[in-house]
Amino acid sequence: MGFTTRVKSEASEKKPFNFALFWDKYGTFFILAIIVAIFGSLSPEYFLTTNNITQIFVQSSVTVLIGMGEFFAILVAGIDLSVGAILALSGMVTAKLMLAGVDPFLAAMIGGVLVGGALGRSTAAWSTGRGYTRSSSPLAPTRFSVGSRW
Repeated sequence: MGFTTRVKSEASEKKPFNFALFWDKYGTFFILAIIVAIFGSLSPEYFLTTNNITQIFVQSSVTVLIGMGEFFAILVAGIDLSVGAILALSGMVTAKLMLAGVDPFLAAMIGGVLVGGALGRSTAAWSTGRGYTRSSSPLAPTRFSVGSRW
């Protein structure tokens, strides 16, 4: 006489719908869809146009790039709060160079990339000791980046 056992697979079990879990996972997308629907219906001739959507992406590109850099700083367990100050100083140097008559492309290269990169590198070097590794840090990156603003 053989014994047979019934094994319920997890796939065959129906789990009840959990609205809180669903809202936690997809709620932001629903809110975004509602906002787009409201503004799209209030001004359809301006809001959902190719030009407007392109401008939204162009204007948010700097914020996205800074956010990606900050993401990697958080990923390695260090939070650098100086990115906004470095961005402001790089923009100011770029604007000063453009007002002085320097070609805008060169001003962006000198002011934006070189000054911003040098300040970012020096901030990393000062906050971690040597600037190459987080493990030998004599000072927490958050404390240093707040202290270096003054």
